[in-house]
Amino acid sequence: MSVLLGTAMIGAFFLHALYAKDMMASLHKNGAFSRITIEEAQAITQDPNVVFIDARSAEEYASGHIPQSICLPHASFAEIYPLIQQALSPKATLITYCEGERCGLSDHLRERLSREGFKDVRVLSGGWLAWRDKGLPWEIGEPSWKKGSMRLPSRGAGGNAPRMLLGRKIPMA
Repeated sequence: MSVLLGTAMIGAFFLHALYAKDMMASLHKNGAFSRITIEEAQAITQDPNVVFIDARSAEEYASGHIPQSICLPHASFAEIYPLIQQALSPKATLITYCEGERCGLSDHLRERLSREGFKDVRVLSGGWLAWRDKGLPWEIGEPSWKKGSMRLPSRGAGGNAPRMLLGRKIPMA
């Protein structure tokens, strides 16, 4: 009887381990490990390799957004992405956000940017509302692509000219 009980316990242990492994793979695949907290995001806002990307509509972006973030509405990805694509390095850390915790646009945008070849794309937990409600800096204004003022200077002779988007240096590939 004790052999049978011991065998059952070992079997249960291995089943639990397999379940945990599958659960971790599922969480990773579904983006649970690609999230970043408000506090973590705030700590890296001045890093030149970090770019915040707002997945909301241009109108929502205009009414308030994280400073120096890029407006890339999920619904207009095919039209807007080509306008900003050259300014984003595949080596950059991209942080997508939308309205709040229940908004899935930032997750969808993360997936699309990952398919475009970006390796480090994260979703801001709590989104815009959590950022604003925490009392962190924010600004208003239309997206630069809507105003026609996006600046993407060509590379200099040495290939080292900084690219600018919304007045901010964007990491080069």
